[in-house]
Amino acid sequence: MSGLPLEVVQIAVEMLTSITASRYCIASAYSVVVYDWLTSLDQEIAYISKARWSPVKGAYIFCRYWTLIVVPFLVWGCIFDHNMETCQKYVHALYASLPPITISAQFILMMRAYAFCGRRRSVFVVLSTGLLFLTAVYIWVMAREMQLVEVFFFFFSRTGCFAESDQSTQYSYVGSWHLALMLIASVVFDFLNIFFIARHYIKERGTIGPLAQTFINQGLVVYLVMTIMNVFTMGTFFSSNTKVSGAGSWHALYLPSPLACRLVLMLRKKAMPTDTELLVQYSQMVDEALEMIPVEHGAHPNHGVDGDAA
Repeated sequence: MSGLPLEVVQIAVEMLTSITASRYCIASAYSVVVYDWLTSLDQEIAYISKARWSPVKGAYIFCRYWTLIVVPFLVWGCIFDHNMETCQKYVHALYASLPPITISAQFILMMRAYAFCGRRRSVFVVLSTGLLFLTAVYIWVMAREMQLVEVFFFFFSRTGCFAESDQSTQYSYVGSWHLALMLIASVVFDFLNIFFIARHYIKERGTIGPLAQTFINQGLVVYLVMTIMNVFTMGTFFSSNTKVSGAGSWHALYLPSPLACRLVLMLRKKAMPTDTELLVQYSQMVDEALEMIPVEHGAHPNHGVDGDAA
């Protein structure tokens, strides 16, 4: 690089920084996915494997295990170094494998919102239409628009198989507005779910049961976290600072999977408590009932109200 202009050398340094940051993000995001799976495996066996088949159970299994199976392929492609010929061969398969992770997670959240809203047909039609549009955007961007960043190989003979959709043709490259559009679609769909949930809660909060209340108290956090994560990542794609462009995009792609699966487990646990949990609940009910029994002044718990032996 000694014969290259200083500006080009600076671009190369920025590229190396971007590659390193992306690799750390991929590794950290996948670590979260694996950790969440291992720490919730006992609940998965108790509440998912033994439950009857349903669309949510099928979506849960696909969402959880597609991520666990596919991401090592992406780790191999992006964290390890390869020559350009290898990357050209596998880069489209690498990025085409990503949409099912997010789409399956969004399907789970859509079905939970639909169930919370009383399974109204109008809610299902609107949300399913939004999910179909989101799916089309993800497939269009990931399967068609993403191209190998060949300029990386101008500076490095071997590197990871990274792709963008908007690239320059010589020494520099720019971030992808297509990825920003993909995240905009995700944010709109997140807000659509939150809107229906909030509207139903405001209208029906007087008749909401314990399970629905749990969904509001804890499950709504899942929707908000996903929305905030997508908004933040979307904003970085519009940043003029190339060092932060796309920061967090790998987390936005991976983390919906453990978040959605956690929501399913949380609601299943509330709906189907184990024998131990039921015993604790019953004990608490008995204790509360005993505390409500009036005891006259001077009476002993083991005697009748008149002080004589029962």
